[in-house]
Amino acid sequence: MEQGQLGRQPPGHEPRGTPRFFRDAVVFDNYAIHEGMVIPQGTIRVRYSPETCPALPQQLARLARGDTAAVLAFVRTYGLLGYAQVAAAVGRDTHSHAPGDPLAWIWAQAETVARLARRGVLVAPGDFYGAGGARHVRVSLTAPDDAIAALADRLR
Repeated sequence: MEQGQLGRQPPGHEPRGTPRFFRDAVVFDNYAIHEGMVIPQGTIRVRYSPETCPALPQQLARLARGDTAAVLAFVRTYGLLGYAQVAAAVGRDTHSHAPGDPLAWIWAQAETVARLARRGVLVAPGDFYGAGGARHVRVSLTAPDDAIAALADRLR
């Protein structure tokens, strides 16, 4: 499987994760929107590790609030964002059995990723960079080449 493409993992692949978050994403046959929730339908079509899809954050950032067709296209490609798992991890047991992801939560995630990226801040799960990064988030601050060169000149 090439990086960035969804599909089957190589033989012997074990999903990585931290004690709190399972890092194996799933994509179902289809999704529907019911009462403000994106609900999976059918059976699991694909299982993958999100870090194999570098385009995922960019695609998430493109979702616009109110565009349910774009949300459905996104989840049909990448799956849900794991609202129930996050709710359970932070002690919100009443939401930990949610049948899917709330639309408002998906749009909030998309807006957060887009705002950070516009400001030159990129984030990634720490365990993508090795076992020592587990339970951490890697934050990268970016700047245009000329700004970095100017900073390097000032440091000399």
